[in-house]
Amino acid sequence: MKKRKLAVVSLLLSIAMLLSACAGNPSSGEGSSKDSKTPPSSSSGSAAEPESKPAAENTDRGENWVTDTPVTLKVWCMKQADIEDIATNEYIKWLQKETNVNLEFDQIAEAESLQKFNLSLASGSYPDVYLSCNQLINMSATIMNSTLMKFGKAGVFLPLNDLIEQYGANTKKLFDDISYVKDGITMPDGNIYALPSYSEIYHCKYADKLWIDQSWLDNLKLEMPTTTDEYYEVLKAFKEQDANGNGDPNDEIPLAGCTDGWNSDPSFFLMNAFIYEDGDKHLTVENDTVDTILNKDEFREGLRYVHKLYDEGLMYSESYAQDSTQMKSLNSASPNVVGSFPIGAPMIVMDAGSDLYKTCVTVPPLKGPQGHQSCSYYEYGNLRVGAFMITSACNDPEVAFKLADFMYTEDSSVRLRQGVKDVDWRMAKEGEKTFDGKPATYARITPLVTNGGAQNQHFGNSGMFRESNDSFIGAWAVQDGFDIRSLDGIEQLLIEQTWPYDGFEPKQTLPPVVFTEEEAAEVSTIEVEVQKYAKEQRVLFITGQKSLDTDWDSYVTNLKNLGLDRLVELYNTAYQRQYVK
Repeated sequence: MKKRKLAVVSLLLSIAMLLSACAGNPSSGEGSSKDSKTPPSSSSGSAAEPESKPAAENTDRGENWVTDTPVTLKVWCMKQADIEDIATNEYIKWLQKETNVNLEFDQIAEAESLQKFNLSLASGSYPDVYLSCNQLINMSATIMNSTLMKFGKAGVFLPLNDLIEQYGANTKKLFDDISYVKDGITMPDGNIYALPSYSEIYHCKYADKLWIDQSWLDNLKLEMPTTTDEYYEVLKAFKEQDANGNGDPNDEIPLAGCTDGWNSDPSFFLMNAFIYEDGDKHLTVENDTVDTILNKDEFREGLRYVHKLYDEGLMYSESYAQDSTQMKSLNSASPNVVGSFPIGAPMIVMDAGSDLYKTCVTVPPLKGPQGHQSCSYYEYGNLRVGAFMITSACNDPEVAFKLADFMYTEDSSVRLRQGVKDVDWRMAKEGEKTFDGKPATYARITPLVTNGGAQNQHFGNSGMFRESNDSFIGAWAVQDGFDIRSLDGIEQLLIEQTWPYDGFEPKQTLPPVVFTEEEAAEVSTIEVEVQKYAKEQRVLFITGQKSLDTDWDSYVTNLKNLGLDRLVELYNTAYQRQYVK
């Protein structure tokens, strides 16, 4: 029993890490013309680290040595609940030793971080560095960028352009490797006031997934659906033909969703068979022009299809009322009663030991009646603006910047995210392979998450890092007999089940856009109202409480009155300014 409880806690913490890693707000843009879908290969780490000693005494001056004279920086930092103490965290101790920079932390609890951040900025008394502000609760990329502009122009945040040019070898490499990063963090006045965190977790780029119970398809001798018509027929068979084989033809739920999961609205995935749906702002980019889908005929036809599923009892009637906890209870039943469901990662809405978890697989993007076939793509979802800002109170901005630039190295990023080298993880041995048979770069020694308490080995999702898919999970060794459906195989399973989506993303989607202060104020006002209304109306159309025939025109008119056209204009203006040269 004790082992089972630990496993469940481990799963929950693993999910939390996955969600936080993938939670770069899609509002800053989801996918676009990209350099490559193939994650970059990981490089080898350094040799085993020497015994820790205070930064002031360190004489092991490697290539990333920051300063000969020990410097102390006062750092404001959001502290996540799973970190015991930032000041004694093993990553921070290693970072200080490697750079000869002492760090004094003002540790802000996650729950009060946004309030304390705003109070700190308003106080006029600043730390040398703000760290991890990109993780602030309820602060979208739009608001963060507006804050950077306001306090950058006021002289609180130092412009980093010259420091990047002179000392930013790793920062410039990030800019060169990921083409949109520099544009995505450059303010309209031409200055960069903050460095971002960047994560390249492959499966998070295709987070809008639809899962289906392969055992139900097999029981009914059905093929994986490839079109919306085929999917409709599969759902009908699930409903009518005792798909779970328990002798009761009336307990099957062909399709179910929930209101608060990670892409758990069924209409997001299904809409991509009619028109590209980003699952967030409902904006598209085509021929370098931003537009909305919310008033398009294709969007209406997509809603009509989803309504048909709901109206015929093929979609669970509580899909737009239940939360993820209720969904988890539904999906964890034995025998399984749910045939298909949308979610970014299945363990969020089911127990890892459930029948459904053992047999669910992803449905490839469906082709719609007019031949459209796409999937949501979040290329930019994990560019987190506002990870590291240097203030006017800092007497050693060069040292502070060099510290930040060092944090972009793979050695630093792996240690920040994974723990202590040769204690928590090691370099892979010759012959060790990844789950998909490639030569491994890294191997774990201890589980990344082992219990429900706070840890002090790594920095989790705090701090600043540049993370490739390989360094996170893709290049990690697995042992013989590795079970991809086990708790330890969660991330590998998500990579495997993402492959069917690769290649169905559109050529362009919305990259990170930066608004002027005036634009940001207008966007934030209009966007809240438009999004709220559009979400409410979507549910009303799907559930039949409003008609897509008689109520559609008034819906479009109301969107226009709320400022939808102006919102699109503002996004298009910012996009053109940044990306159309």
